[in-house]
Amino acid sequence: MVAFNITFSLVAAVMALSCKMTKSLDWRLDFLFWSAVPLVVAILFGIPRAGESPSFLANRGRLEEAMSQVAAIAKANGVEESARGISLTVEGQEGKEGEVSKEDEQDSSLLFSVPMMCRVGALATCFFACGFGYYGLTYSAGNMSDVYLNSALMSFTDILGYIVTLSADSYGRKVVQSTAFGFAGVVLVICGFLQQGSWGLVALAMVGRLALDVSYTTIFVSVVSSFPVSCRTGALVACQLFGRVGTLFAPFCGTLRASISCPAFGVVCLISGLATLVVPEQHGEEEQEEEEQLPSSQDPPPPVVDEENS
Repeated sequence: MVAFNITFSLVAAVMALSCKMTKSLDWRLDFLFWSAVPLVVAILFGIPRAGESPSFLANRGRLEEAMSQVAAIAKANGVEESARGISLTVEGQEGKEGEVSKEDEQDSSLLFSVPMMCRVGALATCFFACGFGYYGLTYSAGNMSDVYLNSALMSFTDILGYIVTLSADSYGRKVVQSTAFGFAGVVLVICGFLQQGSWGLVALAMVGRLALDVSYTTIFVSVVSSFPVSCRTGALVACQLFGRVGTLFAPFCGTLRASISCPAFGVVCLISGLATLVVPEQHGEEEQEEEEQLPSSQDPPPPVVDEENS
């Protein structure tokens, strides 16, 4: 994901830097060059090389292809030996084809339980903040100073932000995400008190953009790590819906002064930083902590005190 985002940011930076040269062209040619050509290249060379997920292949009985995909993924991550002991099974073999088992129904209804709904609500807030703040800063680039220069700076900042995201492997997704949201909130609120067009405003806006890049990447990891497999699709749909709602409001921020729009981004980021604390680092983490607090059945029984002898 980090590599894909970095590639996207590089293309966006080239677009921003070359816009002054291509803005004299007809908009149809400009659109054809930047949108249609990359799409055709992706269809011809990118999509055919992208394989299906192992679970998709296994559930359709294509176990050999699924195991080859697992081996390829393990090789890319340098863990080939650990993948040798993995065995894939086909789900839904016990019932008839197209029939949903009771266990699957119970797993799917788990999404509507109170703990899962709290997680969905917290992550939906984070998705809204990322869509609102990330794209809001993009549309507000012209309100800070030169629109082309700021757009290019944001793209290069995105690259640095995606690299910083790798720190989540060392410090944990929850810590990195909450810290990034909080940091983005503080610097963007400060932007509201700076003079429009100043380099201080641009610099702090770029710092806020960097922190949002980190958050925008880790929230997708949160959906995978914080929900069981049966709930992930529904949770991702709900979170993406709120994220799109945030992007709907983002263009309107381009019509506002940076002293108004940036603090609005900051407040939403601060709320999302607190919402991140509600979501556990891994699914089952809370249940594991509760089990650790319970007395173990293997613990020796407490000594019996003989009141008569004492």
